[in-house]
Amino acid sequence: MSDVERFVREYLSRRDPQGYYVILARKESKDMLAGISGIIVEEVGDMVIVRTRSRSIAEKVIRLLAKRGLLA
Repeated sequence: MSDVERFVREYLSRRDPQGYYVILARKESKDMLAGISGIIVEEVGDMVIVRTRSRSIAEKVIRLLAKRGLLA
């Protein structure tokens, strides 16, 4: 299993209590994520927290960030 697939499985296997998928990324990814609809982006220190209720959007974001090495 590739690293990208491992990240996808890991992040999609759990949700927060409000039902959001939570993805942790490096701060550099904030500009890249600005154009994606259906996500909430919160900047916390040197990290970005991405939240979405959609499984397919979460998977797309994880794949995008993993390929560029921006997942935390």
